[in-house]
Amino acid sequence: MSIRPSVAIHETYAAQVEAITRCRDHLLKDERFVKGWVVISINQWDMEQERVLILSNKSLHRIKYNFETKFIERSEKTDLIDITHIERGFLKYGKFTISRVVSKTPEKYGIRIHAREGTEAGTRSASNPFATKQAIRTFTTLDIVPPDHAKSILQDMTDSVAECVRRINPHAPFYIAECDLPRKAYLGAVTSGLNRMKVGSWNK
Repeated sequence: MSIRPSVAIHETYAAQVEAITRCRDHLLKDERFVKGWVVISINQWDMEQERVLILSNKSLHRIKYNFETKFIERSEKTDLIDITHIERGFLKYGKFTISRVVSKTPEKYGIRIHAREGTEAGTRSASNPFATKQAIRTFTTLDIVPPDHAKSILQDMTDSVAECVRRINPHAPFYIAECDLPRKAYLGAVTSGLNRMKVGSWNK
């Protein structure tokens, strides 16, 4: 494991464009590329992980990409037809949780994409029988993005996914909700400490 450098590779615009392009070319065989982003994905244990998101006309790909080796380590796909709704708002810990006390970062704006249970497929699921298929995925922007710009990026992401979902299934009861997004605190201070150390940003 190599420790993240003081000036991270992924924080340059050129590196992000290259990552999106490489992921697009590798994964989209019979799909049309729509948009791509480099984001923070928050998993079910509240761990913040850098991921590349690729939106196509058929699906949403979530990719673990190594910016140093330029290698796709794993990917997961959610078909757009399975996405039921999107929530967007500020990510918040419970009022009396340890994570709220330990976390030193201000509340972030984020989006939460909901899909039908057990609909996500990917290389991790295929290789690890203990990996769970997540029906909910939460995303926010990289820390270097100013708050005002972060909100506009995530709103554009929401609108882009929504447009593609409605195009592929115009009669689906899909909707967007504006609300606070509760953060889980299963591991409390442990996860908060790992997030402060940006463990999910290290290349492995």
